[in-house]
Amino acid sequence: MTEIDVRQLIGEAADLAAQLAGQIIPSSQPSDLPAQGSDPSDAARVTALHDLDRLMRILVDAIDYWDRAQSGWEYVQPRDVQAAGVIRGDRLRYGRVVTDDPLQAGRDAGLLAGILTRTWADIASSPLYAHWQDATEDDLKWLARKVRMLEVREVAQRPRHCQVCGVRDVWADLTHNSGVCAGCGAVMRAEVWLSVREAAKRLGVSIRTVQSWVAGGAVESRKSGRTSQVEWSECREHQELAEARRKLNLKVGS
Repeated sequence: MTEIDVRQLIGEAADLAAQLAGQIIPSSQPSDLPAQGSDPSDAARVTALHDLDRLMRILVDAIDYWDRAQSGWEYVQPRDVQAAGVIRGDRLRYGRVVTDDPLQAGRDAGLLAGILTRTWADIASSPLYAHWQDATEDDLKWLARKVRMLEVREVAQRPRHCQVCGVRDVWADLTHNSGVCAGCGAVMRAEVWLSVREAAKRLGVSIRTVQSWVAGGAVESRKSGRTSQVEWSECREHQELAEARRKLNLKVGS
């Protein structure tokens, strides 16, 4: 993982924390109502809670590492970490309980990420940087996967069932021909349905061209109300294949 990748991951931590906090908040309910732990949405909130707790630990541990590694590091001021709910003892730790106020934890994540990004020049130039990356490899990979899913969920779509764990939590994007399960992390082929008009626009072809692909059986289609939809990956793959054949024919005929 390169330096810029890690810096970008830390920079995305605030947005990730805000998303996780938003998933947790709806779980609050009057105490006289029965618990709904069997509800899939409740399970998703519990997962978000664990994720937010882990994210806070990653950020605090990173600041604690560099605070101790770079003695006299002027950037970690007591007032700065205290404002983010961090307590200084033998080492820094997050002193607030995430379940008490997830939104506050989200705000704290933004403050902690800000401390790290503002001081990144010192961090990246330290001889201990490679050691820190190796020591936190699992956490950084976890953060990268969560940030990727944050980007994926911005695409308008419905989640589908995971072929590995069976949970309906696979999210696709239009940039990579893959989907990621938020539950188990499995990567699989993306399935994104677009209107014929939208698919044609994205591919830079005419609507009639996409319709001809459907008529010829090259691309799957389905009805959504009065609108016909096509599977995006199939459209793109068919266009790439047609383009490759066209170039090959040009070479053969030259």
